[in-house]
Amino acid sequence: MKHNKEHNQKNQYNLSEWAGAFGDLGTFIPFVFGFIIVTGIDPKGVFFSFGIALLIAGYYFRTPMPVQPMKLVTGLAIASPAAISLGMVWGAGLFMGLIWLLLSITDMLKYITKWISKPIVCGIAVALGVSFILKSLELMSSQWFIAILAIIIAMVLFKKPIMPAMFALLIYGVIIMTLQNPGMLALFHSKEVLITLPTINLNLFSWNELAMGIVLLAIPQIPLTIGNAIVAVTRENNERYPTRRVTVNQITKSQGLINVMSPFLGGVPMCHGVGGMVGHARFGARTGGAVIIFGALLILMATLLSQYVELIMLFPLEVIGAILFFAGWELVTTLRRLERAKADIAVFAVTVLLALWNMAIAIIVAVLVELILKKNITKKQ
Repeated sequence: MKHNKEHNQKNQYNLSEWAGAFGDLGTFIPFVFGFIIVTGIDPKGVFFSFGIALLIAGYYFRTPMPVQPMKLVTGLAIASPAAISLGMVWGAGLFMGLIWLLLSITDMLKYITKWISKPIVCGIAVALGVSFILKSLELMSSQWFIAILAIIIAMVLFKKPIMPAMFALLIYGVIIMTLQNPGMLALFHSKEVLITLPTINLNLFSWNELAMGIVLLAIPQIPLTIGNAIVAVTRENNERYPTRRVTVNQITKSQGLINVMSPFLGGVPMCHGVGGMVGHARFGARTGGAVIIFGALLILMATLLSQYVELIMLFPLEVIGAILFFAGWELVTTLRRLERAKADIAVFAVTVLLALWNMAIAIIVAVLVELILKKNITKKQ
């Protein structure tokens, strides 16, 4: 009897890891697929580089350490395709990869991150959560009935885990996708399964593209990545998984390696965003196995199923919006971790308000506000 109970618990645990593997789709699909569609980049290289990075992250950190597209870089490329070339994106990614490696090797980052306190990290997380929720409402707005049903399914399964909520949403999304696109199955059967490998990309950028990529993309992205994808994700990991702690140096080195690798495989700049960890965990992930599963599936898509990428793009945005909504809500609830000191609340409020406009500027201003408040408190004492 005891053996059966342990066996069932193990099966439920493994199923949760599989469900948690897809917990970051709410950010992955809009940014990655949007970037692919707008820029015309070869999806094989994008999926392959993400897959390799996820395998490395899952194996090395042993926690559901996410690998996400850098949102400022990919967001600008999606919004301004005429002004932002692939060479600029690759140049920015390679430059940032080298910067992260330099910071991790010289141990300089531990001095930089001392300035980014818990109220600032909490403010970044809440602002990111609000932005996720706003984006989710936009994605869900075209057909509210589909979106509301997706939210109801997820809420019911979160409270009564008959099956992982993420699996239910994926199944629901595939059903809607099939109903909305009756010719999809015929298109699926018409394609052959071919083994393809991404080509090594050696013609990355011109010197002008490198310079423009650094100025327009890399420099604005760096403070955002330090706050969200280094400091915040380190603290989130260590609070959720205290027996598998990580350091800012490990996170920084990892981001350096994957961003030096990515351009040569035809990928995009990547980071370990805190929203991704929350998304994976929200849908059941507890170990690095979840992101290894996701990475292996992306490599499979890049090497065997690249002909079917256009079918994946038919996945209903309303369901993606529902997934993103829950990831956003989980981030907003980090507000509960904030200390109630007046100075902390003031710094938090400044961070949130400015981060909804520009996260990089928010971090810089919040650090200055905190220094001024601490100085005033010291004088009064």
